[in-house]
Amino acid sequence: MILSRPSLALTLALVLGGLTAQAHAAGYAGAFSAEQACTATVNKPKAGKPDNNPDQFTVQSGVVYPIIDADAPNAPTWYRIQAQGAQPAERWVSAHCGRGALTSRPASTSSTSSASSGKACNLAGQGDSYVFAVSWQAAFCETHQSKPECQQPTPWASQNFTLHGLWPNLGRCGTNYGYCSSQPQQKNFCNYPEPAISASTMRQLGEVMPSAAAGSCLQRHEWFKHGTCQTEWDADGYFEVAIDLVKQFNASSVGPFIAANRGLSIPTQDLFAVIDQGLGANAHKRMKFFCTNGQLVDIYMNLPNSIPRQQPKLGPLLQAAEEGFSSSCGESFRVDVM
Repeated sequence: MILSRPSLALTLALVLGGLTAQAHAAGYAGAFSAEQACTATVNKPKAGKPDNNPDQFTVQSGVVYPIIDADAPNAPTWYRIQAQGAQPAERWVSAHCGRGALTSRPASTSSTSSASSGKACNLAGQGDSYVFAVSWQAAFCETHQSKPECQQPTPWASQNFTLHGLWPNLGRCGTNYGYCSSQPQQKNFCNYPEPAISASTMRQLGEVMPSAAAGSCLQRHEWFKHGTCQTEWDADGYFEVAIDLVKQFNASSVGPFIAANRGLSIPTQDLFAVIDQGLGANAHKRMKFFCTNGQLVDIYMNLPNSIPRQQPKLGPLLQAAEEGFSSSCGESFRVDVM
């Protein structure tokens, strides 16, 4: 069953209503609404093991897929879905590719704890860590070609990782911790008001986050979805820290290594070694790597809950964070060229 989305709320309501009594043998049921094109593999990706995607199947933005399994009862990072048209139809997809809603969990799951955790998923100042996300713009633009930042790419974005976001994280909420203000959610990012960012910070942000300069307003979405959930900084300080961190990531050995390999396929383990060399022992074990169609698109990094505004050091912050590794990149991946 695949449904096109007339509206997310209506579609999820219809799908979830039909799935409530249809828990899979694993004990899970629900619906996954894809928000971007992502690889969906037969196996759940693991480090050192190749992805199994015999037909190169990808989930498509705006399509809702039935959930038949998950890797955790609360805040899953991977969902197993029923994907019509895929062979075989049962596929694993990363939670970062959309929104999952579970209607049934294994019997051992406490519904009381799930309900109470949901109440805290939009309250500011409750985070227990951060996720720092960067993107390789050329690969991002493969599936977002209509965006203005992809139609007129900048030289900087063609050879550096760009800023996706700095996200306060609350473990029990998973990807659902966000929108901690009274501002209504907007499908069009530019319908949010502009955060109070100084002209100097905005100039720097326009370089490391191409959407901010191109007028597609990712910075507004990032502030109202994520920035409002932390209480340490105002909008200017929040983006100052994020800008500093992405510049450090690119200045480490990682940035030059990836830039030098544009257009090439490289072993995933080589990237891990370069990361550990530049950012500290086992730094890659505190990261999640996302590939689509064999190309590196995003890297998410675990950071601790306390990040100084003045001179935050990415390497020590990674060393202070909890491990939490995953990769959908298989044994090798391609570095796309803008």
